Amino acid sequence: LPGHQPRLACREWLMELQQSKSSSKSEPGLRLATEEELYLVMPIQAQLAFEESGIDPLKVDPQGFRRRCLRRIRQGRTWVLFEGDTLVFKADVISETSEVIYLEGIWVKDDKRNDGIATRCMAELSRRLFLKAKSICLLANELNQNALTLYRKCGFMFRATYETFFLSRKELLPN
Repeated sequence: LPGHQPRLACREWLMELQQSKSSSKSEPGLRLATEEELYLVMPIQAQLAFEESGIDPLKVDPQGFRRRCLRRIRQGRTWVLFEGDTLVFKADVISETSEVIYLEGIWVKDDKRNDGIATRCMAELSRRLFLKAKSICLLANELNQNALTLYRKCGFMFRATYETFFLSRKELLPN
């Protein structure tokens, strides 16, 4: 924006999946989160937001952030996988049309990375979402090579590069 200095800038890759990989093993335990699981989902979403933007929504707007996370769960947009009582995978549907579904907030528990859970969950999620749309898209920070590797392994293709600019809160206020 002219006259505004970003406090953070990053490049992100738009990735798209146009068909589910039929050879991929799926994860039948993947399911929609329940309202009772908000207390497990919310800190993970806050961590992801902080890692991307440098702002912790639990400190800046805890009640608003809680409402937004709960709304996604109530709308059937937050997908989770548990092993026992431990959350090991999470993904959120942010927007959905008959043409495309946009995902964000994809997370895998640290000690479960590189063991195939994320690939299986993404395969299962894709299989279910392709019943509703022709394409699945997501953005990944170009510096997050682990995420980009996962998405490529799942069949996502690079489509475009976007520049994301985060402004400080005072710069968001009208002059």
